[in-house]
Amino acid sequence: PAKTTVVTYQEGISGEFVDYFAAKCTGVVASISYEGANSVVSAALTGDGLYSYEMNSGYYLGSMDAPEEALLKKCLGDSDGNDSYGNNVEVYDWDYGSYKVGGTHIDVETPSSHPHAIKLVSTTAADDFTGGLYYLTWYQSTLNKFVLINAPVTTTSTTASYYVYTTDGVVERVIVDTTGHGQIIRGQKITAQPPVTAYFTQYSNVMYTSYDVACETASSIVEPCLDKGDMLFVVDTKNLIYSQNVSATASGTMLALATGAADSGDLYTISKIYKEDPTATTFTPTGHEDRFRIVLDKNIPFAGTTTTTSTVSGEFGARSGLTKVGVVGLFKFTPATTGNYEFVSQCSGRGSCVDGACECFKGYTKDDCGTQSAYAV
Repeated sequence: PAKTTVVTYQEGISGEFVDYFAAKCTGVVASISYEGANSVVSAALTGDGLYSYEMNSGYYLGSMDAPEEALLKKCLGDSDGNDSYGNNVEVYDWDYGSYKVGGTHIDVETPSSHPHAIKLVSTTAADDFTGGLYYLTWYQSTLNKFVLINAPVTTTSTTASYYVYTTDGVVERVIVDTTGHGQIIRGQKITAQPPVTAYFTQYSNVMYTSYDVACETASSIVEPCLDKGDMLFVVDTKNLIYSQNVSATASGTMLALATGAADSGDLYTISKIYKEDPTATTFTPTGHEDRFRIVLDKNIPFAGTTTTTSTVSGEFGARSGLTKVGVVGLFKFTPATTGNYEFVSQCSGRGSCVDGACECFKGYTKDDCGTQSAYAV
């Protein structure tokens, strides 16, 4: 008999009760521009290239003049939410969300543990229900460009214009921090602060991470650990595959650019996070690390099935030996208590949502707890 397969996935921003990106950067209108070569090896200071081997989609925020760039820096502000790091610069009191590798690769920059997150909304949106798109971004200081980590869909116009919305929330890349610094620090060994990566199939909502990151069972060196209810960015971008050395130039070190087949800039909420015993294929050449699992609230629109070819034990989230693991990074999003807009409260603010149904507080009734009743006391 014929077989019919139906896939369900999200394009763009999902509907939410709260908009965590409600702060419009007034006076800033940007486009999404494409950097043609996108090559670090052949780049020159006066030429093309975005000077980054990973987390570089080849796209950046364009069409901004100097005053707009200054306003955007001020709007982005501090990406890590921690003044003690001492990395805020310039009169705008902001940080780049990136750092220079240094050494012989002095102009190569790479995202830090805390890239910035923005929302782009079309200036020609027909109504207020056009949600826009989320992007992770970091600043390339040598070329003065705001690089987009996740690529837009290939049909995105490079002449369209967008309003930029920012957040007071913090994005943090999940790493195994054996140094205790709390974030990726320049000059550390590859295996000292390896980012945790994930494997997943297209249109699935189950991810297999390279290391145990669950707060309940993970080691204290995981920064940050993850728990049910936490929010994640899982984005389609250019990832390191052979080595997590961000200045490596060997052929086959990184994946090709994202295909742009679907918008990957969405926020996912962890529905379940747990650990299983090894399967028959966990440690085999034909299998992959599948003990550490995260179930998301939505299906992922792109495939994360590429596995690392690294021959160095301890890379890619301090994986066990040379176990095959995925290469897609995980970014936890922690909302702030400021700069948000609440569209509607769950259960009308008069009850708690439990397993999809409202349990009303005393004095309130109906499915949405929106009706006051003396009989409900």
